[in-house]
Amino acid sequence: MRRHWQHLLFAAFLLPAAIAAAPAEKIGISPKLPGWRFSNGPEFPGASGSANYSGGGIMLDGDFSRGGNYVGVFHEVSNPDFNELRFRIKASVEQLAVRFRDSKGQVHQHFISVGLDSPGWIELAVPVAGSPRHHWGGANDGILRGPVTEIGFVVHKDHFDRPKGRAAIRDVRLCRNDTPPQVPLDIAKFDASKATVNGQASIRKEKDALIIEIPGGQSFTWPGVNLKPQNGGSYFDLSGGSVLAMDVTNLAGYPATFRCQIENLGADGREFCVKGGRGFEAGETATMRIRFYRDGIAPDDVVFEGVLNPFEGLRGANNLDVKKVTNIMLFEHSPARDLKFAVRNIRLEEPWKGVSDAVRSAKTFYPAIDVYGQYKHKEWNGKTHSDAELAAAFEAEKRDLAAHPAIAGLNRFGGWADGPSFEATGSFRTLKHDGKWYLVDPEGKLFFSHGIDQFSGSETTGFELREHYFENLPQKSDPETRGLWGTSNPAPGKNFYRLKNLRPAVFNYYGRNLKRKYGDDWRNIHRRLMHDRAASWGINTLGNWSWGDYARVGRTPYCLQAYSDGPVIKGHTGTWQHFEDVFDPKFEESIVSNLSRGWKFAAGDPMCIGAFVDNEHRWGNETALAEAVLRSPADQAAKQEFRRRLEKRYGDIAGLNAAWKSSYASWDAFAAETALPDPDAAKDDLKAFNDALIERYFEGCRAAVKRVLPGKLYLGCRFAGVPRAELVKTAAKYCDLLSFNLYQYSVADFKLPDGIDMPVMIGEFHFGTINNGHSHPGLVACADDAERGEAYRHYLKSVLRHPNFVGCHYYRMIDEHPAGRTLDNENMGVGFLDICDRPCPEMVRAARDIAGEMYDIRANRQ
Repeated sequence: MRRHWQHLLFAAFLLPAAIAAAPAEKIGISPKLPGWRFSNGPEFPGASGSANYSGGGIMLDGDFSRGGNYVGVFHEVSNPDFNELRFRIKASVEQLAVRFRDSKGQVHQHFISVGLDSPGWIELAVPVAGSPRHHWGGANDGILRGPVTEIGFVVHKDHFDRPKGRAAIRDVRLCRNDTPPQVPLDIAKFDASKATVNGQASIRKEKDALIIEIPGGQSFTWPGVNLKPQNGGSYFDLSGGSVLAMDVTNLAGYPATFRCQIENLGADGREFCVKGGRGFEAGETATMRIRFYRDGIAPDDVVFEGVLNPFEGLRGANNLDVKKVTNIMLFEHSPARDLKFAVRNIRLEEPWKGVSDAVRSAKTFYPAIDVYGQYKHKEWNGKTHSDAELAAAFEAEKRDLAAHPAIAGLNRFGGWADGPSFEATGSFRTLKHDGKWYLVDPEGKLFFSHGIDQFSGSETTGFELREHYFENLPQKSDPETRGLWGTSNPAPGKNFYRLKNLRPAVFNYYGRNLKRKYGDDWRNIHRRLMHDRAASWGINTLGNWSWGDYARVGRTPYCLQAYSDGPVIKGHTGTWQHFEDVFDPKFEESIVSNLSRGWKFAAGDPMCIGAFVDNEHRWGNETALAEAVLRSPADQAAKQEFRRRLEKRYGDIAGLNAAWKSSYASWDAFAAETALPDPDAAKDDLKAFNDALIERYFEGCRAAVKRVLPGKLYLGCRFAGVPRAELVKTAAKYCDLLSFNLYQYSVADFKLPDGIDMPVMIGEFHFGTINNGHSHPGLVACADDAERGEAYRHYLKSVLRHPNFVGCHYYRMIDEHPAGRTLDNENMGVGFLDICDRPCPEMVRAARDIAGEMYDIRANRQ
């Protein structure tokens, strides 16, 4: 599953050209740039560039063709009283970093949005503040100790859409601005002409509405508008509520999605901001609500590490300083079609009720997780307080399941019993019927795969270094916890246990609650119950990461997950795994072995739909995998294959050196070298071998699946979002259907590359909230569980109406543990079931509603 969107939604601090409350000190810029110094980031070798005078400002150029990290210009300052930096910019970059060096030598860096190739000069203002994430030197604690002694403007390589770029900066001023924060946003008094945009977008006011238009098909990935304070200050004050709400009308003639991001200084789409949004039918008017948590209540010694975001009141990446909101950004992510919305009545809802006094001291805060694995210091509907409540919940669910035993109109596979019949082959297959793709079940009935990932009996978290977080810490010696312990391998990245270099012991809180709820035979009872739930909810597929013993029950179709666990390309860095060395003979065999160990029984099981192989590979650009091969040692099988191909093309090493502008002494020297060649000179060969790696990958995965599971479908690799067209086209040659993980509010605009028409499975999507005892709402946030249910209905309808989709699988069955999974810190409240095995009523109703009408929707009867 993806940890973030494919293109990060970056912060926007674009302020209207309001006059600061006190006179500004202007920093001079003249032809010789007196006082300004240029840096190419020498601590990260490879970047080149320059700073020159042009048009009354600084022209900052950067070239990262040969590596490096940033270029920048810096100026010492001596004004002790300024609290805001203002300047104008025109640039070919998505973001600019502003740096403040404080009196103790600590550097604080803030990223600000520029808008990528903005047509005119943009006025920017950055409050002078510490950076809680991007800081170094001095005390290195993110606390700014005035006065500021140096300012800097920095362009990082990741913020160009090309290897080279430039930023023109002028009218740099140091200001004193003491205007109080503005309470949002009175549209009647809002001057739309002063609002700024990201990418191509426009905003105007009509009576009581802001009319926002966003052209589709633009290269900028998060086009939209920025609503900034217009009282002369730098901030909004959202302290009066818990939800930012606005009434939105979709003025386009088709379904569309609209999003909002509430930002503090330092927002980058993942941290120091809160996101939300909604899908809208054509012409629909509805309220878009974004729920937020606040920080700054707990003292510094109250922390909760090992999670993506901690509980309200604690300082966290997605807890807002509600009195210092710099921007309300309204946008859509990579829209395919032109969008037009009317926004009315922006307001705060749900007056804040405060948090438990327990968060105000370490003595009262710890332990923060109760014996059931829930957050202690908050109440919500459905929270479990006793074993008696667990038993009562089970009895209530039994009554509900008896009242809703199964969805009418479905056969034993969940296929369309009353629909047309086709050849029954005994296995699932694909078919295009009446202009739309379907699966066909083993009995020959049309089948749409309505699934949930992770049918299992486990949800764990780690204790090591965090023992004081947990109430009545479970003990391995306790007979009641036997079989509920394990160890975890943290994923690559900056997660808690990876940084500590630990493989922690983990405890299965969900399994412990199942044992409390169902007794010693909890495993068998739970397996049967999960299939009862699936039938009652209209779920006809056990999705990815479901356990084999749940699939073996034989009542519900399933998809299984396989991996290549053979040799990897040593020079590759993946999100979840290094890319496989597909030219090593062990590559295909490792997939065969992986499937055979746990899923050989599926070969003869009509309930098996097919197998995914791998998940969310990091493919990189068109030469990234080939470059990873070059960074690998000489004995890497893929590098040896690359050498053979180059020798065949060029003959002697001199031919390669002439083409690549290189100086390898021999072919052995080429194989031993791990530094990259000139990327422009080697591009054609790198791209050709990159294509060969991808081709062999999909070819080998298909062959392995068909060897172990003849007659079952090869379901692809579960792309994270939609990658470049060439990659999808290669996959389409080998996959029986393509699979994508699409975390959106709607997939109405999903499109395969030109020339490709084949079935598609959505491997993951979800909707979460922080209104249910969790502190992270997942990748697609909703204000509460009722809105989660509505979002589910809207998403499923967009899937069912699309001609290519043959199914979608919700991620995930069980909430992630509030204390975080040790793999990667995720602690998202997105499940159909909570940690105590209680179903979310709103999500269950949504699934039942859709299941009852999904074949009618698919057949255009609704």
